[in-house]
Amino acid sequence: MKILFTLFVLVLLFGCGGGGGGTEISDDSSNNNISIQPENDYTNDESIILLLGAMSLAEGAIQISDIISAEFNYFYLSNDIINYRTCENNGKVAWNNSPTTPSKGQLVLDFQNCLLTYFPNKSYEQERFNANGQVTLNYEILSTTDSNLNDYRKPGVVKYSLDVTHSVLSISEPLPNRPQVFIEFEFALTSEQEWNTNEYNINTDGYRNREIIIESFYAPIITNNYDSLTNTNISQSFEESDTNYNGESYKMTLEGQFLSGFDNTTWQMESNYEISLAGGSPTGRTSINNENNLVVGVADNFEMSLLYNQNILGYALIYDLFYTDTLWYLKGNKELTDNTQRITPLTIIESNEDTFNIFDDSQQLELTYNKIIDEAYIDLFNLENYFASTGSATFEVLDNKLIIKPPKNEEDNVIGITVQVGSKLSIDHNIYKFTYDRFNRGEFSYGLGAYLPTKNIFLSSNSSAWLEKNEQGKITNVFYGHNSFGRLCYDKQNKYLILEQNYQEKHIKVDIDTYELLDEYPNAFMTINSIDNYCNDVNYKQKTGSAIIEQYTFSTKQSNVFENSEFALTHRVAPNPLSNNSIYILANTMDYDESKIQEFTLLDNSAISNEKYVYNSKLYNNNNFFLVSEEEGRIYTPTRILDLYDPSYVIHKFNDTSILYVDKENHLIVTYSAIYNSENFDKVMDLSFIDNNIFLSKVIKTNDSYHFKLNNDVDFIVKINQIMK
Repeated sequence: MKILFTLFVLVLLFGCGGGGGGTEISDDSSNNNISIQPENDYTNDESIILLLGAMSLAEGAIQISDIISAEFNYFYLSNDIINYRTCENNGKVAWNNSPTTPSKGQLVLDFQNCLLTYFPNKSYEQERFNANGQVTLNYEILSTTDSNLNDYRKPGVVKYSLDVTHSVLSISEPLPNRPQVFIEFEFALTSEQEWNTNEYNINTDGYRNREIIIESFYAPIITNNYDSLTNTNISQSFEESDTNYNGESYKMTLEGQFLSGFDNTTWQMESNYEISLAGGSPTGRTSINNENNLVVGVADNFEMSLLYNQNILGYALIYDLFYTDTLWYLKGNKELTDNTQRITPLTIIESNEDTFNIFDDSQQLELTYNKIIDEAYIDLFNLENYFASTGSATFEVLDNKLIIKPPKNEEDNVIGITVQVGSKLSIDHNIYKFTYDRFNRGEFSYGLGAYLPTKNIFLSSNSSAWLEKNEQGKITNVFYGHNSFGRLCYDKQNKYLILEQNYQEKHIKVDIDTYELLDEYPNAFMTINSIDNYCNDVNYKQKTGSAIIEQYTFSTKQSNVFENSEFALTHRVAPNPLSNNSIYILANTMDYDESKIQEFTLLDNSAISNEKYVYNSKLYNNNNFFLVSEEEGRIYTPTRILDLYDPSYVIHKFNDTSILYVDKENHLIVTYSAIYNSENFDKVMDLSFIDNNIFLSKVIKTNDSYHFKLNNDVDFIVKINQIMK
């Protein structure tokens, strides 16, 4: 909603128009009787702000009507066992319905951190914002279609009325820690439409009209003071085009009072617009007037001209003035519901996963979804042995309920179930994994992302949004505004993140709390050590397929290269904390049956080989763990712990396993097969049951757990206090 619309920027759009000399405008309304004073009360800029503020307020009132109408239609067409709608960011709109008859009652819509998306009809921008608050409406369904709609188990609403009592919503941008804006409103609406069926036997919206009677609508449009519409009637009608896109038409009229928070003045407001033919331009006008002032916006040919007391102030494109086509279009019930379905993820709303025992073949897994299920796929996998078969499960679909019957299994100890469900009412499939350990040695989660310890969340991204998840993999927030990312790091003071942008040759820096963009780094790269995601100012990597080490410095945005033939088999690079211009590399020897640690001094564009320490061991499971710890005085390699001050001295060697993680705080070393005390190397906990998992790639430490990254994107979670007992 354009409540946060920066009207002062729009003043610049009219700057080239110039306030012409007393140009007359056609006037077929009661404004003909307004007396125009020789002295204007407002500057040209102020008059522009006042008119566009009034139009933005009307746009906001119509958008709120659309949003509430959409939520009501979604509620009406939903399965009777559902009592809330899940939002894109895992917030919700809870329903408290008190029916007095099957078609009449009171409904409370409780918006709980719900991310809303407002869809335009044509080439306008989508608008997204978070909403909180309760909206109470008295509804009555006056008529419906004779038969059920194609995609639903209920008839479509032909005519209904909503009486919205005084309600307050707070809205904010869909990014963390953004200021809230409060909107107050009270209105009644009546909507009526026809239903059509196209050549594919799909129900579509036909001719429709809507009347909105606004008792009051308050929002801070122009300044922090509230602007308002009161005693305002809005009438809209829309005729859909035929298959040749001919005949589409739209009409809108508005009459009411506009109170400006700019100077606490009251204006009579009138609007009258029409659009003929598909893709046409709105034609018509909006005027606000009081005793001494008349401000008019005239729309035609995709432009709007502005006049103040008969003087033309300038012109601007309608697309530049309004981010959506709210004022020029009326959505039907099908479109409102379909749009709401698009932004409502297909989710599980009820399950018995916590009590279900996959090792008891008399039990079944029951999952209830928020939409009717049209397709389902079930896959079983073994987390102890990726290549072992666990059999196949049978399942049954009952509307929006899925019942899964796993096969009898007496051999496997750790079994996972991947459930993929699709619905005609959802763009994306729902994919969820359930994992069970016969001996209950830990918990499981999946698809988490990078861990941010100060926020105690996991951050990941998809093609359109950033997702915050808790340790159980549940999405807690979704944020829009940035492209998807790959890896990330955070600074030690927890002020910012640096993220690797997917499919782009750049990194970005964002504020860790607000995700506000702080800087960009073209052609950058980052190196992250094996135990945390701290950002390094100076970063090193081997240039792919060469004997060159690349260096990038974020503070200067400068890059450099160093060449040495011995770099060719490099696995990992780490700076030497005892020297400002030297690095250590972890590499194979030429015959690949030995590993080596080697120090190089970096001078200009060359690297001078210093000491070399070779060990007769291969990389275990292709693991290339490498950590140089100045505070411990150690160098950790996959199988050995070396003395930082004398790397020829081996402090400890692990046989038939490899290091995955070093927990300096708790003095623990995590390997593929066990967890050890890092001081005396005693075994603290056995992990041999996951040692055969060939996809075990790394360990992530959270505030209270270790996450082992296994195959099928599953995390095996071990609580640290369980280890420390």
